[in-house]
Amino acid sequence: MKFKSALVAACVGAMTLASTGCFQREKEIEVLEGTLKSEFGTAHLLAEADSIDPRNTPLMPGELNYGIVIESEGEKYTIMVRNTSGKPILAQAKAYEPGDTLKITFDKGITGPMPEDNIVHVYSSNIDRINPKE
Repeated sequence: MKFKSALVAACVGAMTLASTGCFQREKEIEVLEGTLKSEFGTAHLLAEADSIDPRNTPLMPGELNYGIVIESEGEKYTIMVRNTSGKPILAQAKAYEPGDTLKITFDKGITGPMPEDNIVHVYSSNIDRINPKE
């Protein structure tokens, strides 16, 4: 019984420390701004379709995927976009057009440094359109 009480106390203590910020790390924010060159994935295909008959669409909402290629300072970046409820990827695929300027915010503590092949993933809520194409 003493072991169970000690275990509960240790768990409560750990949760208290975590909630007070003792385990929080400092964010390493990196911003990438660039021109949208192309889009790909099932969300893009559905957004481009004039009309969708759900009976003929074999995809379920959880199976949507979306990717973009942007160019910034002469470099191309391929980005897989992970769906979030705040900015659904289907809405992004419908709203963004090649030529738009996008701002992508990374937390390098989560995604790590930009790999040499310039292929990364980000959450959809970390992408903002700065300027629509003119």
